[in-house]
Amino acid sequence: MPTALITNLNINSRTGSELHTLEFAKQLQNRGYVVTCFCLCAAYPLLKEFEEEGIEVLTLGDETKLENQYDLFIAQHRVASEYIYSLQRITFSSIFISVLGLSDEHEGLPFFTNLSDGIIAVSHEVKGHIENSAQAHNIQLPPVHVFPNYCTKSFYDYNYQGNNELKSICCISNHPAPECLEAFDLLKKDGIRADVFGYQSQSVKVTPELLSQYDAVVSIGRTAQECMSMGIPFYCYDHFGGPGYITPNNIEHNALFNFSGRPEKRKSSAQQLYNDLVNSYAEAQRMQSQIKDLCINRFQLENQFEQVMNFINVNKDKKPHVQNEISDEAKELYRLKAMNYSTSYENACIGQGELFYDKESESNPQAQQCNSYRFKYRYSTEVEIDLPEQMRSGLIIIRFDPDNKPCKCTISNCKPISNNCFSSNTAQETFLTFDPQYHLSGAKSIHFIANKLDLLDVISICNQINKKQTSIFGKLFHK
Repeated sequence: MPTALITNLNINSRTGSELHTLEFAKQLQNRGYVVTCFCLCAAYPLLKEFEEEGIEVLTLGDETKLENQYDLFIAQHRVASEYIYSLQRITFSSIFISVLGLSDEHEGLPFFTNLSDGIIAVSHEVKGHIENSAQAHNIQLPPVHVFPNYCTKSFYDYNYQGNNELKSICCISNHPAPECLEAFDLLKKDGIRADVFGYQSQSVKVTPELLSQYDAVVSIGRTAQECMSMGIPFYCYDHFGGPGYITPNNIEHNALFNFSGRPEKRKSSAQQLYNDLVNSYAEAQRMQSQIKDLCINRFQLENQFEQVMNFINVNKDKKPHVQNEISDEAKELYRLKAMNYSTSYENACIGQGELFYDKESESNPQAQQCNSYRFKYRYSTEVEIDLPEQMRSGLIIIRFDPDNKPCKCTISNCKPISNNCFSSNTAQETFLTFDPQYHLSGAKSIHFIANKLDLLDVISICNQINKKQTSIFGKLFHK
């Protein structure tokens, strides 16, 4: 069976690049490939979806598990792909560079681009940027193919029923514009349900069931095709600005820019956004049948990926690539870049959880350290965790430690007893200890969202402590 290796910076959360990597790997699997993904940080919740699909995920420290040869290398995110290429021991029959954006340094072309067979760009905007840059520097590029974000069957087959009046709306973004958040506050004052999903609040899995709860969605990127293919009015706006509701008149132009909001760079005030969201809704809703047909015809995954495979098959070499010799100094540089990224990212974004378990018939609240399972997860993200399948039979979770440092945590599927907790309310528990704990009467899984304490949390905690001390001293003085 043919083999493929895909690189990506991370496989842990539901960002566009990580979801793209998952779908690309699944599509290759459907075509008979054995797929391995290499990243610099792997964690839940997205790691679980790769595991469920039988896709191997390797990270720093797993290099010896990599094969010596792969038929196809999808080199995505240069920090990860350059590190893999610099190992020198792996040969590839064909190499294709994947570029998913413009704004981040890691989306730049890797040093081995001249040896690749082709480039796969996420939009015509990205394709144009790559070609213009190469022309300016007199660089010879391999062929470039555009593989845009897409819509999948689970979205376009969903029976969505819209409303004639805007009663609910959500924003899906890891970087929402401040004026959009302010506009949502104005909508709430009018009695309109206005929810925000992303790292600033909570990152959740975007499903047809989630989107179907809303009359309109504000976002950019891959969410556009998901909404439009369901017939949900899509308002294209984020930190770049944006054109507003996507219509039959502007869909093609904005598709060239991956529905990023970049072509117009139209920024609005909170009041202007509020007015446009409400006043233009009825017209946007009226066009949804036409928008849905346009989206499915233009962005259906099956058709788009078949074009990608045609591009790969036409341009791939039939013999292993001969790699240029890389100096030891350069190898060390690529290794350090990968290590530095991994360390800084994990320190900022990754929690270290631990499940303690026992036999279902012998539940023991004093479980020993050996009866535990440790895992990594992405902060601010909805996580569903259970014991690995090989350990699951006859076992129950009796304790859950959400992190190995002070943190905030909310558990949604059960009501455990928190231990070492500084404060607790209906929304979350706050732990100041390096050993936060929940005790359970016996659970099969934990659904939670956790985050480390930030500066605002520390200030709030200090204020609470000061108030308590002031109250105590006041009572003593009064006596």
